[in-house]
Amino acid sequence: MLIVFVCSIFSAGVEAFPDKPVRFIVPYREGGSSDVVARLLSVRLAELWGQPIAIENLPGSRSTFGTQQVATAEPDGHTLLVANAGLAINEALSNKLPYHPLRDFAPISLVATQYLALVLNTNAPFTSLAQLISFAQVKGRQMSYGSAGHGTVGHLAGELLRLGMSTNLNHVAYGGARQAIRELMGNHVSCAMLPLSSVMPYVSAGRLRVLAVTNKTRAEALPEVPTVGESIPGYEVNNWVGILAPYGATVTLVRNINANVAAVVNKPAFKELLSTLGYEAVSSTPGELQMRLTADIERYSRIVFAARLTPQ
Repeated sequence: MLIVFVCSIFSAGVEAFPDKPVRFIVPYREGGSSDVVARLLSVRLAELWGQPIAIENLPGSRSTFGTQQVATAEPDGHTLLVANAGLAINEALSNKLPYHPLRDFAPISLVATQYLALVLNTNAPFTSLAQLISFAQVKGRQMSYGSAGHGTVGHLAGELLRLGMSTNLNHVAYGGARQAIRELMGNHVSCAMLPLSSVMPYVSAGRLRVLAVTNKTRAEALPEVPTVGESIPGYEVNNWVGILAPYGATVTLVRNINANVAAVVNKPAFKELLSTLGYEAVSSTPGELQMRLTADIERYSRIVFAARLTPQ
């Protein structure tokens, strides 16, 4: 059954959305956190809209390539960006972007928040974050943490951890979470800061161990694992996945897509599915997503400054 939504009135009359296939641009590789959420959401929205949704993975230049494709697209709702906190981090870490994250997009809704995990090889000698901190603070001892890449949420979360530990913790950037996991299991880094959703299969198989999670609260999937904030007061980092349209999308169009996303995200079955994968399903108003993006730009800019990271 095709469900038609009246979304906007132009000079040509009433426009129906969607009246053709919709594109979800994911500016990251397949299998990443944004990609997983995009695919789960797209299946359910396609059923609601009666139109197919194509997932287009356009990685490159720290996600700026795919993001720019949406910034310059027609603002008719048929090309949407599946973004995460990297949209804010790029603003904090880049000297010049081909778009502005606050001016060139129309926020629609959050879809999920995501836990990050401080993860270890199972043969690591630490059983608590306090032990890891004590070990790292021994003079002359070298430790490193891996992330899915320079400028990722894991990178900035690791830098905040290093600042909180007041010790050396060298960053090693890999080409994605999968490579970081392989290197961690090969003992090439001391630990890694990665999305919980990426490491859960390895944790369940007994091949990796989560020492702490970075959110304010413990993860439902691992309730026995403490937060970093329990050892370092005030520490909190989490990723999010959200949907944005190109700037110029009408208020009515944004509101209608927002309502459709909320209808999917707030279903108990969807929430339960994302919880098992290490996410928390959460919708928002467009204004709330805008405020989250603004706050993240300020927050990550402070971390970049404190960690003395060089904008590129």
